[in-house]
Amino acid sequence: MNNLQSIQYFLPELLIVQLALSIIILDLLSLKKWVTICVYIGFACVALLLCQLSSSNEGVSIFNGMLINDSFSYYFKWIILISTFSIVLISNYSKELDREYSVEFNALILFVLLGMFLMTNSIDLLMIYLSIELVSIPSYILAGILKNDKKSNEASLKYVIFGSFASGLMLFGLS
Repeated sequence: MNNLQSIQYFLPELLIVQLALSIIILDLLSLKKWVTICVYIGFACVALLLCQLSSSNEGVSIFNGMLINDSFSYYFKWIILISTFSIVLISNYSKELDREYSVEFNALILFVLLGMFLMTNSIDLLMIYLSIELVSIPSYILAGILKNDKKSNEASLKYVIFGSFASGLMLFGLS
């Protein structure tokens, strides 16, 4: 299967990227009231795509063997999608998160979701590393999203230093 044919199996991930970028654009256009609706509709669309793609039980290797779509990966994608949806749902009603940063929070959560989706599909070491980094880098930012909280800033800095060390050690071990 060539790369163009692989795109049909990669649609949930592409939809997540489109959703994250569209809510950032909605924020730039000062349409913040549509962001939450867009996120919920996006989650519903990803769920529908997962339903459609998970109906076939055969494992499909896509993008020249970098990723694989099988029933195991779809099972974990459902768990991750439901968990992420519950996080977004609860965070929209949380008093701790400033409304000023809700768009950035949702976009970063969606990029973490993308990284976890890619992690469930990865069978190549390079793709595993990239998906782990796609989860960890937005997590560093999420740890320090409360700019006025000193503990949040300290936690974010410690997380970045520890994550950089762990990433370098992992790359050394993989090579």
